[in-house]
Amino acid sequence: LGPLGIPGRVIVCTKSGIRAAVGVLNQFCKKIKVSRILVGSHARKGIERWWLGSFAETLILSSKISVQVFHPGIKIKPAVKRIVVPIDLAAKNQKLLKNVVEVATLANAEVTLFYKEPNPLDPIVQQGVYALGGGWVSLQSFLSDEAGKTAKKLKAIADQLIKAGVCAGYESDSSVLDLVSSIVECSKKKDADLIMVSTQAGPVGAAVLGSVSRGLVRHGDFSVLVLH
Repeated sequence: LGPLGIPGRVIVCTKSGIRAAVGVLNQFCKKIKVSRILVGSHARKGIERWWLGSFAETLILSSKISVQVFHPGIKIKPAVKRIVVPIDLAAKNQKLLKNVVEVATLANAEVTLFYKEPNPLDPIVQQGVYALGGGWVSLQSFLSDEAGKTAKKLKAIADQLIKAGVCAGYESDSSVLDLVSSIVECSKKKDADLIMVSTQAGPVGAAVLGSVSRGLVRHGDFSVLVLH
């Protein structure tokens, strides 16, 4: 970083393996109390990923500090102006929203909350009916009712951001796309500069929420900020 005029230092890991290297980095960052770790992804795929693993993916699942991942093919923009934030309407999102407000305010960026509606195409729904409270309703009525509830919840969360001084809106998707692809498509539509996603450390986070952050990092079209 010398040629850029930025002071820096080299952290040495004397043990072999990705987990050991990630552990050394995590300990160092905790010691000096950094607020964010920036890491590049090599975008390895297939057999190369299987043999070499992924430093970035291991880091985002183990670090207690927020990690921002950059794909080598991304053209870094001088400023972040549009942020997409995937959100779980069933979760407590106050910590996530606090982080979103901080990042968006600092960058003076617009925020789009994104929610992927569950795929209703299970064997029962395919028959055109859905069981609710012991009765039967049409698929069209069920989907319309759910869409209305989703929009109401998203608007309430967006209003919280607006009250905090952030320009915010929301999008939902009921297509058959998987969650990661759906987030990517929304981000392309919004011409996003950054995707902010919340995850959890440990086995549960790795199996559930961590899979989303891994998928976004592997896709490689956007800079991804993983919040812890």
